[in-house]
Amino acid sequence: MSADAVLDRISEAMKGQSFELIASNLSAEQEAKLNEYFSEN
Repeated sequence: MSADAVLDRISEAMKGQSFELIASNLSAEQEAKLNEYFSEN
């Protein structure tokens, strides 16, 4: 993903796709929110 990404656009583009977060510089809380967001969409 991109640092300048718009979450709604990425969510639409990835709808129906599965993904795995391999590495990030997010906090554990931010990673959990990201995973939760994409699992709902």
